Amino acid sequence: MASPASVKSRIEEALSSTASTPESLGQEFGMSCVVKDAFPLSVAILNSVSDYRDGVRQNILAGGDNAGRAIFVGSVLGAAYGLDPKNGIPLSWLARLNALNVIFELTEDALASSLS
Repeated sequence: MASPASVKSRIEEALSSTASTPESLGQEFGMSCVVKDAFPLSVAILNSVSDYRDGVRQNILAGGDNAGRAIFVGSVLGAAYGLDPKNGIPLSWLARLNALNVIFELTEDALASSLS
């Protein structure tokens, strides 16, 4: 198991990386779902993008266990950009969800209960 200090060191390396493509970032930091690889690579991806769509694409292109990283990358980008038409989650992507109305209802319920 990686120590917190070693993960922190890998994150610092990722933030200062000169890798120019998501593929080279993945090769440099590892593409597995193990935290010591996945988290620094996720941070590097987040550091290199300015919108939700590009972050998702960069994560896919980095290769390896992109599904595991997508949970973190997508959550952070969604929180940062929301549904902003320019930088946020594309509405066309949301429109493809089969149970979008149920997701919105559950989200509203969760928000309402957290505010009371």
